[in-house]
Amino acid sequence: LEKYFEYNAYPSAPDRLLLARKSMMTPRQIEVWFQNHRTRARKDGLPLRKLTSHPLPVHVSLEALERSMPQFTIPAFERQHPERGVMAKKDDLVISKAQVGNRLFVPPLSQIELFSA
Repeated sequence: LEKYFEYNAYPSAPDRLLLARKSMMTPRQIEVWFQNHRTRARKDGLPLRKLTSHPLPVHVSLEALERSMPQFTIPAFERQHPERGVMAKKDDLVISKAQVGNRLFVPPLSQIELFSA
């Protein structure tokens, strides 16, 4: 834990879980251990190292996904107003927004629709 603390004083939840498994402790014990060590380091005036997660690249934005794969996304208006109307209709099959929930990606209704765009 000391070595990892030098590397990153703020482990993520998955990292805490991994550290807990390796040290035979619970994730909560790991969390408290790191909290106590951060407090002690601050008190001693030591710098704390925090690894940051990098944001998604610009080309992986939601807007880019909507433009490149419209058949897999719910239009922005429908995401903002899920209570309005039917989302998809094919023959007698109707999928309402209530059935789909708040998912962003919806599979195409058929392979034909996938390649017809």
